[in-house]
Amino acid sequence: MKKLVALFLALVLSLSCVSAFAESKELSMYAALTEDELPTYFSAFEKATGIHVNYVRLSAGEMVSRLIAEKDNPQVSIIFGGGSESFITAEKQGLLLPYTANGIENIPAEYVTSEYWTPFYLAILCFAVNCEWFEENNMEYLKTWDDLLNPAFKDMIIMAHPSTSGVSSNILTCMVQLKGEDEAFEYFRQLKDVVPYFAKASSSAPSSVALGEAAIGLTVDSDTLKYMNEGYNMDFVFPDPTFVDIGAVAIVANGPEDELENAKAFIDWIVWISRME
Repeated sequence: MKKLVALFLALVLSLSCVSAFAESKELSMYAALTEDELPTYFSAFEKATGIHVNYVRLSAGEMVSRLIAEKDNPQVSIIFGGGSESFITAEKQGLLLPYTANGIENIPAEYVTSEYWTPFYLAILCFAVNCEWFEENNMEYLKTWDDLLNPAFKDMIIMAHPSTSGVSSNILTCMVQLKGEDEAFEYFRQLKDVVPYFAKASSSAPSSVALGEAAIGLTVDSDTLKYMNEGYNMDFVFPDPTFVDIGAVAIVANGPEDELENAKAFIDWIVWISRME
């Protein structure tokens, strides 16, 4: 009888622990999308699931650096947004938990290359250009990556640093693939001469172009469209060749245990809305 009572109590305690985890209505994450995008996602997710998202906005490089620093005691359950290069780095560092999202079959197979992170958007690398500056200087828009090296653009180009920006890291990686390692690094040495400083996040590029602080910003089409839709006199140019940035989301290994199911639910939801779009 005592054994039966003990077994019953053990089952009750076990079920209460599972219930506690399942009933968590919080989800913590580091997010690399722009600050104005994030509330739209999180508000819709909370409306659909009742789960509230607590987040810190960081650049993609900062997200990975933070995960590395917190490896023994992760503070979040999800990293959200930013190029796949950052997620590959986090995967190699053992920072991510494998998860296959429900509905992953609706994402083209060529983008699903790892069980540790889930792709959910594509961003095309481009040059954001300030139309007024090009008109005033009677200059044609750029057509290639080498056009950036024109001395006429000195101090008028803004780019984020590859160590902190997923977009810029992708640019560096793609240029190595395009030109070869030695030629690519020589190219960036020359580019450094016309770039006055390197920003922390790639979102700084289109905002600086919109405000007239720069003539050209190395960024992605979606970030540029935001300012174009707000009425700024700017446009984007796709250089030949251009590259695609694969944005991703992933679960952090050994993150808060009571948020694990919520993290899975978030990834499933992101895959679902990506399909709907």
